[in-house]
Amino acid sequence: MNVNQELKPLMVAETNIPLQAREASFFIPKTALVDANLGVYVIRIENGKTKNIPVAKGRMMPDKVEVFGELTDGDHILLKASEEIEEGTTIKI
Repeated sequence: MNVNQELKPLMVAETNIPLQAREASFFIPKTALVDANLGVYVIRIENGKTKNIPVAKGRMMPDKVEVFGELTDGDHILLKASEEIEEGTTIKI
């Protein structure tokens, strides 16, 4: 135990730094993100049809990625997105 709370050479410090984002972001499964020649986007379902929503990537986790874009809480996005899914494709939820 380090009762004096001293950091000496070759010691390792462990910390937690809370980060406050300036804009709203979402963490989505990596499989829901399309990173293609047309850009980086997610596929949102609007009125039963697909729509490509451009996003910017943020922090990465082992199975999730943070995205910034025109997304709102409650949006339905495809879990397994692909650039082969054309915009305007009919999808059942």
